[in-house]
Amino acid sequence: MNKAFLFYLLLLIPLILVLSITYYYYFKFQNILQVRNVSINMSPICKNKPVYLLFVASNCKYCNESYSAFLNVTSKYGDWLTKYEYISLYTCAYVLNLSQPNSTSALSSTALKYSLNIFNNYSNGYVPFFVFNGKYVKSGGFLTFQEAVSFISKYFNKSYSYFLNNS
Repeated sequence: MNKAFLFYLLLLIPLILVLSITYYYYFKFQNILQVRNVSINMSPICKNKPVYLLFVASNCKYCNESYSAFLNVTSKYGDWLTKYEYISLYTCAYVLNLSQPNSTSALSSTALKYSLNIFNNYSNGYVPFFVFNGKYVKSGGFLTFQEAVSFISKYFNKSYSYFLNNS
């Protein structure tokens, strides 16, 4: 065989391998960040109301913006009693700081464990992580506050409509 051919072949094989791996992980990562339709029973957390969860971490820069947007949207429908606890006649919403998991005092220990299982099973370990009434989940933050508010409003309303039509 020609030495030049072997030389280029040896260069081409690792290049194809690197590009293939990069392509795979890029699209896998993009799929993780997309909204996914799921079917999670939320009644162990809050019975007879739609449940909205936001998982954050203290050291996450995107979590602060997502948290502010989550409060902004949900405050239109009820009142936040504490930093992590929300009350409304129509919905339940909780923010769970994974850096301080016991800070959400409103959740019973059973509901807290159930919520953490949801995070472990659906988030792929990424925060912020949103759960919209067990119907939609999304990992990852947003580039702007307005983008976060728009997204949260859309899926809050969409999952609430789904709850009304299926309860």
